[in-house]
Amino acid sequence: HAYVLMERYQDAVEALAHARKLAGDGNAEVLSAYGEALALADPDHFMQRAAPVFENVLKFAPDNQKALWYGGLAASQRGDNALAVTRWQALLRQGLPPKYSAILVNYIKEAGGSVSPATPAHEATILHLRVTLNPSLKKKLDAGATVFVFARPEGEQGGPPLAVRRFTVRDLPLTTTLGDQDAMVAGRSLGRFKVLEVVARVSRDGSPMPKAGEPQGKAVWKRGSKQPLAIEIKPSRT
Repeated sequence: HAYVLMERYQDAVEALAHARKLAGDGNAEVLSAYGEALALADPDHFMQRAAPVFENVLKFAPDNQKALWYGGLAASQRGDNALAVTRWQALLRQGLPPKYSAILVNYIKEAGGSVSPATPAHEATILHLRVTLNPSLKKKLDAGATVFVFARPEGEQGGPPLAVRRFTVRDLPLTTTLGDQDAMVAGRSLGRFKVLEVVARVSRDGSPMPKAGEPQGKAVWKRGSKQPLAIEIKPSRT
């Protein structure tokens, strides 16, 4: 997931191929992530390499979001617009953030399908944040160093964050938002979780992978909260 975020798609393919060997072809999340990495790394051979992976996922996980999206693309490229529409309508019914719903609706209409008014609308979740830098760090950090601001379910350490934005140290202090429009995975809404941990971390090398000693700050957001969340990036204790 980190390699995909950095657009190092071939590295993502190799890492996820290893994960696939460990998990087997019965793990829908691993297999669909592997298929997506293949699609991004080699779009010219999507139908030959990635499409069969998603067809396999749909056999045992028919609601998998990545497989429905890419499976719809594959069906469309084969000229089977009816199947493409069926898959995309199933994805739309899962309640995607507005940004992705709008894209999906356009694809459905272009394929000759229709969108039912009964399709549930998804109310976007937006977190309002105030991110500051501890005064002791101001002269120690390069102004161009990357600052990642991201949200994840409280207590979850592995896997990609729910949503992420990227800034630099020179942008601090900053007032910003983090919401479903910044989602790493379409349809994985912030509002589906009661409690989120929001982190602001300085990455000296620009990598999304955390490293020991990197300054960061954290705060907890609870569903329904309307107050701006204050996060101060402090020196690492390690």
